[in-house]
Amino acid sequence: MAHTQETNAVSKVLYSESVVFPRRFVIVTVILETLIYLFIIASRFIDGLKQIHIPISFIGVSLIYLIFLIFTLLLLFIKVKTTVEKEGVRYRMLPVERKGHLIPKTEIEKYFIKNVSKRKSGKKDNNVLFLRLTSGKKVVLQTRRPKKLIQAVHAIMEREGVRM
Repeated sequence: MAHTQETNAVSKVLYSESVVFPRRFVIVTVILETLIYLFIIASRFIDGLKQIHIPISFIGVSLIYLIFLIFTLLLLFIKVKTTVEKEGVRYRMLPVERKGHLIPKTEIEKYFIKNVSKRKSGKKDNNVLFLRLTSGKKVVLQTRRPKKLIQAVHAIMEREGVRM
């Protein structure tokens, strides 16, 4: 009996994808934080930099650096999971949210995929699903598989008479 319920729950999902936070952003941020930290520490010991007076102790600077470093490194573990189900579109930020947010298909007024890449070459596409809700709110979800995502959303929205 339990197996049948699991099968029914799985069959409701038309599309599922997890998108992680950009690793390059995290690496660049860690490098910048470290360079700023080293500059502040060096300014205490190098004669030429003694003109720059930073009124904070070594321990204070180190604690602030560690706090920023920990929060930045936590970004490596955050991912957004998007699921298209018969009821609507669900998204949640793992591991921060347990349940996530369900947007019922009846609340979706308009939807479309857009490439928001700033690169002209278009080598690495940055595609997002735009959802405009009946309440006027807009939801933007990143995707790596735009064709499959729009097909899944279109499949659930056909019955509702919503235009792309």
